[in-house]
Amino acid sequence: GGFTVGGSYYDAGDFNMIAGQNQDQQSWSVGATYEFGKAGVGISYLDGEGYTALGATAPSNGAYIEDYQSYSIGGEYNWVPGLVTSADVVFFNQEDAATTYDNDGYVFLLSQRVNF
Repeated sequence: GGFTVGGSYYDAGDFNMIAGQNQDQQSWSVGATYEFGKAGVGISYLDGEGYTALGATAPSNGAYIEDYQSYSIGGEYNWVPGLVTSADVVFFNQEDAATTYDNDGYVFLLSQRVNF
């Protein structure tokens, strides 16, 4: 019927950890798309926690992202076979365990593809 639904779960174990770091590292996501005629739309959500690249050098919890969330929505239109216009918007929020770091933002991507 044009719908596709999917999800994922990832357990990172001790990836990027050093001695003294023992927090959980995991993420999960869910998304759905709907295609109709020459167009399609999709949404997704991701939630996770874990150590950043700083985790390999900084034993403090400042390198631990306690809460990461992102929400996205996008769409595409197939003008003719091989010519596709797409647009996506992603909103994200990231907070560390020390509550000194809060990173919010958004990404907007507009693309024009020629497939051959």
